Amino acid sequence: MPAGTIRGADYTEIQYRMSLMSGGGDGVVRGDGNDMAVAEQGTPDMTVTVDTGRGFIGNLFIRQKAIETSSTVTGPTGGAPADLRRIDLVQFTRGSGINIKAGTEDASPTAPSTDSDSIVLAHLYLVKDMASIKDADDSSNGYIVIDANKDWA
Repeated sequence: MPAGTIRGADYTEIQYRMSLMSGGGDGVVRGDGNDMAVAEQGTPDMTVTVDTGRGFIGNLFIRQKAIETSSTVTGPTGGAPADLRRIDLVQFTRGSGINIKAGTEDASPTAPSTDSDSIVLAHLYLVKDMASIKDADDSSNGYIVIDANKDWA
């Protein structure tokens, strides 16, 4: 496979072979750049930032070259019962970059499935009447969960 670029994702034959030698698979290369970390804004609002980093999707090397701000997230409407919540997925999709996939409002929400050609970067736990998304749960706003296995508390 020759060296090249796929919409902002650089790869070389060496990187491709290294992916295959390590068993292939998809994910962020930890310790390389800023690990595509998802974080609250300097002044928290209804968007998040995704930092730089590298990874693999379908054995192809991808790279997030610049810090990016997500699209604006809307909070749950509450519905009936009024405590409906939602889990959204922050993912990097090969060919289109960072996107947020909205979950379904529910009293016990579950995260949406990851799209094909994508890797999970974080989950956003969202509540009714939230004003911002923060790095930690403050009981009144949405918050970011990097550990995809964390249960809703």
